[in-house]
Amino acid sequence: MTNTLPIDIVSKMDQQGDYFISSILIKLTKKLERCEIGLETSKDRLLRLRLIRVKNERRSLS
Repeated sequence: MTNTLPIDIVSKMDQQGDYFISSILIKLTKKLERCEIGLETSKDRLLRLRLIRVKNERRSLS
């Protein structure tokens, strides 16, 4: 799996001024390889769940 897609998503979000979600995506992208081989740490998991929660909150607001 390449990092192209997440980086593309991040740059689009940066253009919209959405720094918060972009920074979470950057952190998740850096941790992707560890997650793929089953070494996701509790901090990684909390970060991933936080992104999901923020996305859901944003959907419910719109």
